[in-house]
Amino acid sequence: MASLSQYKRIAIKIGSALLVDEITGQIKRAWLEALAQDIAQYANTDTEILIISSGAIALGRGRLNLTEKSISLPQKQACAAAGQTVLTQAY
Repeated sequence: MASLSQYKRIAIKIGSALLVDEITGQIKRAWLEALAQDIAQYANTDTEILIISSGAIALGRGRLNLTEKSISLPQKQACAAAGQTVLTQAY
C-alpha cells in the first residue's frame, strides 16, 4: 500500500457485482471485511478515504424476492429503500 501513500485523498468505488453475491443476494461479508482491513491501514494517516458504493438495489431485490431479470422503476425504488438499510448496517 505504500504506493498509495503519496495521495491525500483516495476514492474507492464499490459496485454491486463486487459487494453482493449474485446467487444469494447477500453482502459478500468476507470480501467487505478484507477491504475494511485494507482501508484501516490509513486510519492514522493524512490520507482521506472516500467510499462510493452501489448495492442498495441489488440487496433490496434479494430482500423483496424480486428475481425477474428486469424490474420497473417503482420496483427499483422499493428495492433501493429496502436495501439501503442493509447496506448501511454492513458499512
